[in-house]
Amino acid sequence: MSFNSDQIIFLINPSSGNGDYLRIIKAIQQCDDAIDHFITGSKEETKTFLETIDPKYKVLVICGGDGTINSVLNYAVKSKLVFAVLPNGSGNGFARELGYRKDVAFTIDRIKKGNTHEIDVLKVNDNYCCNVAGIGFDSFIAKQFEENSKRGLLTYVVETIKGFRNYQGIDASLTINNTTEEGSYFMICFANTRQFGNNTVIAPNADPHDGLIDVVLIRKFHKALIPFIALKLLSRKGKNSKYIRYYKTDTIKVDTRYSLFHTDGEPLVKTGTILNVKISDTIQLIQTQN
Repeated sequence: MSFNSDQIIFLINPSSGNGDYLRIIKAIQQCDDAIDHFITGSKEETKTFLETIDPKYKVLVICGGDGTINSVLNYAVKSKLVFAVLPNGSGNGFARELGYRKDVAFTIDRIKKGNTHEIDVLKVNDNYCCNVAGIGFDSFIAKQFEENSKRGLLTYVVETIKGFRNYQGIDASLTINNTTEEGSYFMICFANTRQFGNNTVIAPNADPHDGLIDVVLIRKFHKALIPFIALKLLSRKGKNSKYIRYYKTDTIKVDTRYSLFHTDGEPLVKTGTILNVKISDTIQLIQTQN
């Protein structure tokens, strides 16, 4: 399948990354001035744009980070559009995993080649997720990051260090692969791809094409062990730790009083105690490899 220039539109979040969206617009125009773009100022504007998009468009390029991609998912799973990503966020975990680059010419070239593939989409209660969701420390940090006016890797690092001092862990009951267990956890991650962002891999064997969720359970541990647990995770040797376990499943239920969770780094608050996670849909993406 091949796509013409007038069938492509870029959806640009001007607040993502360093706010250098004018550079992106200039690059689009230099590559092919027949390609359109739309600048969205809010989630509400994005929703309206998607609901009223001209049917002539066949490819939507999402310019932003994982949060911007997440804001499109509710529409994407019901759409016949093909999607691509121009990473311009703080972590860009999803884009890194799928091979997208901060290169407008590369993106347009791959779109015009027309090769596509489908990837899984998770549903966390009523919320979609394409990269990583979780409850516990990662959702705690997602909330702290949201409340910080600064963006970028350094802000994540600062909030993570502060979080180690203040976060207490969660008590939860899990039902996974027809087995139930209870315990105290540092965090529980539900991964569709391998990484949070910035090449921080949490689920080394995650595959967004396999129809399965990679669940990462990290049991609560003494704070003195933080550097050792972090090293195990970052070196992708978590399976050698008694505190870290990995599962593959197509559904998991978490019962916990802790209310804060996240999808693709976007913090959310659940009602009630239950968090149900499953593979629910697929979306069609432009392939980045020849």
